[in-house]
Amino acid sequence: MLEECCEKAVEKALQLGSHQAEAFAQKKHVYIVEFSDSVLTQVVERESRGIGVRVILNASTGFAYSTQLTDVAAPVSHAVTSARFVAPDPFFHALPIPRPLPSLPEIFDPKLEFITTRDVQDTVLHIIEDIRGGDGTFQITLRECSIVNSNGISVSYRKSDCSCRFSATKFVAASYCNFSWIDIQAFSRFLERNLERKEFPQQKVRWDNEGQIILEPNAVSDFIRPLITAMNGMNVVEKRSYFLDKRNECIVSEGITLYDDGCYPHGLLTQPVDGEGVPSQRTPLIERGVLKNFIYDSYYAYRAGEESTGNALREGFRNLPECLFSNVVFARGDATRDELIADTQHGILITSLGTSAVNPRTSQIAFPISKGFLIEKGEITAAVHPTILTGDSLTLLKDALLSREREQIFRFFNPWIKIRN
Repeated sequence: MLEECCEKAVEKALQLGSHQAEAFAQKKHVYIVEFSDSVLTQVVERESRGIGVRVILNASTGFAYSTQLTDVAAPVSHAVTSARFVAPDPFFHALPIPRPLPSLPEIFDPKLEFITTRDVQDTVLHIIEDIRGGDGTFQITLRECSIVNSNGISVSYRKSDCSCRFSATKFVAASYCNFSWIDIQAFSRFLERNLERKEFPQQKVRWDNEGQIILEPNAVSDFIRPLITAMNGMNVVEKRSYFLDKRNECIVSEGITLYDDGCYPHGLLTQPVDGEGVPSQRTPLIERGVLKNFIYDSYYAYRAGEESTGNALREGFRNLPECLFSNVVFARGDATRDELIADTQHGILITSLGTSAVNPRTSQIAFPISKGFLIEKGEITAAVHPTILTGDSLTLLKDALLSREREQIFRFFNPWIKIRN
């Protein structure tokens, strides 16, 4: 049904005089279950559907959407009308053309196709029946998507995500996991592993801003945001990135390898194509410390003289695609998390960083440390008062060690990172 709606929208747009047209339709069903200990505290079910239409008229772009899939004429008409009042974009080239699709791990669980709210409640209750302590949220998201354009792209797919965010104690940052299907044993192991984590001491001291820094996976996501923002091809093309002319240069420790992967197993943003129908792929960003690539959608790839990396992502049918990262994955390091801590004579373990403005033009950072703990002679001895982590992120990462263990934090697959300098 979705593919047929998209085909009708594209055909109608061409009939109304558009030179190129694209339609993206989506159905989305979300179940959210919140729990505390082994008791459900809230259950929410949400459903949405609709179609977004993009038309190109003399290099001018028009866009409109509708939540009515039975009548595509209205959004098409509105998109064509808006294109007539938009100035032409001299950098626009064309909508993408078809390319071979990647081989993906299974991203849809057929057992979830006819699941009900009661089924979700019963499943979560079964998973948490032996849990004592902690608060968390389970979420099941089912999506069906179709994208068709006038250059021959026509792709449809279904995706399921079953995720859990859980914190065993308010003093420890929440952990996250995501699977493409319901795996009761895997979820149970995830909860048990978090309940086994030691509670950190809460006596607060002031950090002297000396010693080494260990970032937990939650903190790593915030710490690297300025780094990956500067690797976004949009910022490179617009000359807003401090990585201009630095490709193939060593920018961080040789122990760091980082890539964007739209095909990664159990990735929150794993799907066969991006929001324009360009196949998803694995794009090396940093290899053994050397900057290798940037990410691109089709628009910025053309402006840069590059190929799209399949990174035109959509929040849904109400939005045009944007150049964004899919799954951001670190290669595993050599040491364990416990070894990184045990080998620290004096330093700080940062479990959570506060928000900070991201400026891709500079590698300078200033992050509030929301939760940090003092390390003395390989032992976590006290919590630290709120303070600020400042410095040059590239300089800090020049001498860094990564753990073998990784945790999934939404789109990120992060290790523990020890900054030794």
